[in-house]
Order: sequence, then structure tokens, then C-alpha cells
Amino acid sequence: QLGSGSSWGVYARQFHPDGSSPQAQEFIVNQTTEGPQRYASVGMDAQGNFTVAWQTMNQDGSSWAVMQRQYAADGSPFTNETQVNTSSSGPQVLPAVAVSSPGNLGIFWAGQGVGSGGTPVDGINGRLYAFPPAVLAINGPTSINLINSGLSGAYTLQLSATGDGAPSVSSWTINWGDGDIQTVTGNPSSVDHTYKAIHQTYLISATATDASGSHAADNTVSATFDFNNQNQRFIAALYQEFLHRDADPAGLSFHENQLNAGASRESVAMSFEISHEYSTSFVLAQYQTLLHRAPSQAEVDYWVGLLHGGATWDHVQTAFLASEEFFATRGGSNNTGFLNAVYEEVLGRSLDPAAQTFWEAALASGMSRAAVANTILRSQESANRLVESWYQQYLHRPEADPAGLSHWSSMLQSGVPAETVLAGILGSLEYYQLQ
Repeated sequence: QLGSGSSWGVYARQFHPDGSSPQAQEFIVNQTTEGPQRYASVGMDAQGNFTVAWQTMNQDGSSWAVMQRQYAADGSPFTNETQVNTSSSGPQVLPAVAVSSPGNLGIFWAGQGVGSGGTPVDGINGRLYAFPPAVLAINGPTSINLINSGLSGAYTLQLSATGDGAPSVSSWTINWGDGDIQTVTGNPSSVDHTYKAIHQTYLISATATDASGSHAADNTVSATFDFNNQNQRFIAALYQEFLHRDADPAGLSFHENQLNAGASRESVAMSFEISHEYSTSFVLAQYQTLLHRAPSQAEVDYWVGLLHGGATWDHVQTAFLASEEFFATRGGSNNTGFLNAVYEEVLGRSLDPAAQTFWEAALASGMSRAAVANTILRSQESANRLVESWYQQYLHRPEADPAGLSHWSSMLQSGVPAETVLAGILGSLEYYQLQ
């Protein structure tokens, strides 16, 4: 029948056993719609499960090929279309389907095979399948308590293949839902996996290959890794935000005990911001972003030491922007280049003519590069830009509300350290409830 794309297609329609009336609308059998699909044959077992075989042009890269697709009695497909012929030497045509109960399916066709010595031989070819295919199911825990699991992403998925096709299952392919797709040979009863990111939900699916081809399990599994309470979720989020890793058991317990003892969420957030681990990451980021190079270990140790000694993020950023290296490598050793580089890094835009005139005059009159950089860092434009970025990154809002923007931006402009302002946002009820 025409209508499955550019040429002939194979269609089917089921009827009641006495042939009196159709059970459903017609449906297309072939999934590939390019080229002609013709000369279908159907075989059915005693339970009403059926297989359709047909010939198609050029699908095996040569000439006519034989395809098949298997269906349950209700018309739902057991399999996708699969190629039957393994030899693509010459045309493979006129398929015929034979089914016996239970568990046997044969598809036979006329075609050219490969004889002894590799010479083509015309004849009647056949291929046997398990039918119906194995009934597949997967099972596993849907809710994993991360405290009980020791903050581990370990997971075990149970695999089940039953029915006539089960003995012929040769492999399983599992999509773990985290980007990892794993194929295991044979028909194991279970497969283990370790998730790298925890405190998430993963949708797991699987397919198996048996003598009938590859087909999907009848179900999926949704596995959710979660904590015992909101405090633990809040702490785990801070680990990801600042340290880019999962919480370790000792650290999670320590910070949870702090909160339970009355410590504020702001103070817990601040402890992450001033930690040695995050301070190191912060210094590395300044070198990469502002100086476009990696630092030596001695340089990292120097700046981390300053941060632990009381220097703020703004102090460090100002020192980098005012450095001779930034002036030379980013500013081209001239004031205009320096100012433009500061504007790009701090305000995310080019230096405008009015600002250029103003700041060049200030530098010419003796204002230091550090004073210029710090003033720009403390400007309303810079403060607004920073607060907006935090709302987007941490509160997942497209923009800050006017009252919130004004509140946090005013604090930055008045000299409150950026880490103190960010700790306030992270300690807010809004951030807490997002976790």
C-alpha cells in the first residue's frame, strides 16, 4: 500500500477471530519509510501473537532485503523492525513466516547466500527465532536514603527475562539516566552501578537482545537519592555550590550539628566560603579569569594565606586588577587598555567615552590603579550585576526583584564584603526551601 513515505509500505489490521469485524484501525508495520516495502507474510501462534515479514529495497546496503517485526496479540509491538537476512549478496525476496507453539518461529525466503569458498549461491534461506520474545522487566529501589547508604551512589538493578525467549537472551543494555549506557553480556539477574552525583532522581530503562532481536523492558525505574531532612539537603547543596562535590559523611554531620546547635544558615554558608578548599578554587579562578594563566603553588599559597588572614574577595580581586601583570598583559601597558580590561571583567561591557575621559583624568592626576579598580568594583552598576548573577545562579530566578536588588546592592556599595552578602542570600529561607 502506498502512504508510508516515498513508496510502498506494509500495513496491518486485526480482526475478531470469526472475521466479523475489525478490532482496530490499520497501522503501519515498517518503521523505515524510504524505498518500497512489499510482499508481506504473517505468522501467528495460538495466543494471537504474530510476526510480519516483508522485503525492502536497499535497506541492507545491497538490493532487496528481508525485514521482520513481532507483535503481541493486542497489536502492541514486541520489537522494532529488524533485518532477517545476514547475507547482503544479491536480492533477498519473498519471505514466508511459519510459527509453531510454543516458542518457535521460522522466516524463510529466496535469495543469494554465500557458499563454500565465498561464491554466491541461490537458494531458499531460513532463520529461526524464539517466539514470542522474552518478557523483560527491571526492578530496583525507588527511594534511597543517602544517610543509610553512607552518602554512596551505589545502586543495584534487578533484571528479569521470562517466557519462551528468555533462554536466548544474550545481552542487556541499561540506560542509567545519568548519561551512562552500559551493555552487559549474558542474562545476569542484577547489575551494579555507582552514581557520581547524588541527591537526584534518575530514570532507568533497559533493553535486551534475544533470538528475536532487541526490545525494551516493559517498565522503567525512577530512583531518587535523598537525605533525611532539609538541613542535610541545604548542607549538601553548599558542598555542590562551593566545593563542586558531594558531601562527605563527616562534613555533613559536622555542619548539621552546627545548625542543630543554633548556628545560623548564614554562618554555615560563610564557613564554606572561607574554607581552604574554596579559597584555593577562588584564587585559581582569579588567575585564569584575570591573568589568563595558571599560578604556581607558591602563588596559590600566598593568596590563600591572605584570605585566611582576613583579606576579602574584593581585596584580592582589586589586587589582581591593579597588578603590573594585569596592566601589561590585559591592558597593553597603557591606561586606556587597563580601563577597558577592568570594565570588561567587572561590568561585562566596553569602556564608554565619558568613563574613559573621567578615569584617564583621575589616573593622570595621581589616582592609583588599585583605587580605580576598587571604586569600579564598588559601583552601583557592578553591585547590581553581581546581585543579579547570584539570583540567577543560586535562587534560579531570571532577575532579582527590585526590593531585593536594592537591599543587597546597597550593602555591597557601602563596603560590606561580597562573601557576607552572598552568605545572606544563601542563608535565606528562599534558598533553603529550594533544596
